[in-house]
Amino acid sequence: MDKRKGRTIKSERTSTRLQHSLDYMFDYYYQAKKSEGRAENTLKTYVQNYNYFCEFLDERKIIRDIRNINVEVGCDYIIWLRDEKRRFSDNCNIPESVRTVGLLPKSINTRIKNMKTMFKFLKEEEVIEADPFTYLKNVQDIRKDIEVLTAEEMSDLLKAPNQRKYSDFRDFVVINLLIDGMLRVDEALTLRKTDVDFAACCATLRREVTKTRKPRIVPITKRTAKLMQELIRESTEFGSEYIP
Repeated sequence: MDKRKGRTIKSERTSTRLQHSLDYMFDYYYQAKKSEGRAENTLKTYVQNYNYFCEFLDERKIIRDIRNINVEVGCDYIIWLRDEKRRFSDNCNIPESVRTVGLLPKSINTRIKNMKTMFKFLKEEEVIEADPFTYLKNVQDIRKDIEVLTAEEMSDLLKAPNQRKYSDFRDFVVINLLIDGMLRVDEALTLRKTDVDFAACCATLRREVTKTRKPRIVPITKRTAKLMQELIRESTEFGSEYIP
C-alpha cells in the first residue's frame, strides 16, 4: 500500500497476469461494445459464445491465457464443437433425445465468428500483438432446402391449442402473429400494445428487439388483429404493457 496516496500498488506479477488474461481481455472487448450501444441480445450472444470457448479450454485444461491461444487451439475448438459439444445444458427443460452431440456447421461458424471478431478488435486496439485466429477457416456449410409445413400440418398446428384455456389461447394468438408477420419468437413476445395499429392492421418492431437493430413495420390480418385485441381484454388484470 502506498501510504502517501492511500492506494494499492499492483505488483509486476499481478499486472503481467492481467495483461495476458483471456477473461480480462473479453471484459475489455465487452465493455467497448457495450459503450458503442450494441443491442442487449447481441451482448448476451458475446457472453454465450465466450462461455462456449471457455468450456472447451477448461475441458482441455488450457489456462485462459492469450499466450496459450493459437490456430491449432482454434482448429481443436472447431472439432470439439462438431464432435463433442453436447447440445443444450442439463438445466434446460428439453427431452434427452434432443440433447445430441455436435453442433451444425452454421452454429459452429457463429461461435468461431464471434471469437475471431473479438481477437481482431483486440489486435486493432493493440491489446494483443497478434491475432491467433486470423487464419482460422469456417466449417463448410452444405445448405439443405428449407422444409416448410404442409397445409395439413399448418392446420394441425393451429388446432393444437385449447382456446378455452388462457395459456393455450395466448399461444394460438402468438402462432397467428408469427405466421402473419414472419416474426422471430423474441420479436413476437416483446410486442407492446402501443406497437400495434389495429386500424391499419400492422405492427411496428422496435429497433431494440430486432436482430438487425433496425425497426420495421409488418402487416397482420384483420383476424389476427381481432385475436390480439381479445387477448389484451383477457389479460387486462395483469396490467402488462406487452400483448402476449
